[in-house]
Amino acid sequence: MSILGAALRDCSGSAHRGPSSFGSHLSFLKRIGRNLTETGGRCGPAVGVEHQSNLLPFPIPAELHESERTDAARVFAFDLLVQNADRRARNPNCGRSGGRIIPYDFESAFGFRFALSAPEAWRVSALGFAREHLFFAELKGAQVEWDAVLAPFRAVSWAAVREACGTLPEACAGIGAQVLAHLQVVEHNWSKFETEVQIALEIAT
Repeated sequence: MSILGAALRDCSGSAHRGPSSFGSHLSFLKRIGRNLTETGGRCGPAVGVEHQSNLLPFPIPAELHESERTDAARVFAFDLLVQNADRRARNPNCGRSGGRIIPYDFESAFGFRFALSAPEAWRVSALGFAREHLFFAELKGAQVEWDAVLAPFRAVSWAAVREACGTLPEACAGIGAQVLAHLQVVEHNWSKFETEVQIALEIAT
């Protein structure tokens, strides 16, 4: 899920690249001087990440600078979109670098796949984890330019989204189809989703 979550984040306008998939073959392991015993795994699909220099962790509480508010609201909206419940104070999965907020680790995205019952994909104010989000307290009651926050989402190429959902290994193709169906429901109810993101921040703590 880290690969697909990061790919969709890139589709939504982030300038920072995240995990990508590659084949972990014996020739690759030999080149880096490792063997399967050392890696504790086996050859096959793997995940590689781009190094981000000077990545500073967020303090707890997050303590946003005013210049970071748009980035933070965008991360909040994206995590609601993909139902990533894992970016919270005890596990920020987020850092600062070069004046930008860098979100990472999307392993817990698309939580609807494990729910016995879930709200409609666009009704994100009903997601209980919203108030636990790393940036919830800082954004609640703050002045947020939502047009600027959500503009990159509106400009998403749905062809690129479909392509991203199709990048999973064949064994996971069913997951890609589930994720695409989820995102298409949001696409068809986009104005409702935009309103719901803002309602999610009005939930009493």
